[in-house]
Amino acid sequence: MALIDKVIKELSLEWFDGRMPKKLHAYLLDHYSAQTPGNIYTEDFLYVAINSDIERYKEGRLDITVRTSLEKMQDEYDELSGVLQSMADERNKLQCEIEYMHDFIRWMHLSEMYDDFRRNAHKHQPEDEPFPYYTM
Repeated sequence: MALIDKVIKELSLEWFDGRMPKKLHAYLLDHYSAQTPGNIYTEDFLYVAINSDIERYKEGRLDITVRTSLEKMQDEYDELSGVLQSMADERNKLQCEIEYMHDFIRWMHLSEMYDDFRRNAHKHQPEDEPFPYYTM
């Protein structure tokens, strides 16, 4: 919220000599304050997006209607529902991949080797590689 306030204040000074219309200010706070997993804004993004909204406002092309509390909750619900669906889809995809790997290990008669690996493997972090991996 502090970042949004900072950007709005700076652009208000640039566009309106520090006297931004109250309805526009309320709209910008309403529109950019929601920080759900799908829309976490960076400072650069906020400058560009809010500047664009102000330009559209000055041209009379921006609907500055502020959402009601119920509309905000519905939007957040929809956003989080989409995030949850994406996570469920990814989980199902990974589950399918695990089933194929399990069946491949069994088909290749490597179950004993895999069980031994599971019991004795440890994570190794090479200095020249970014990700650790299991090794014996």
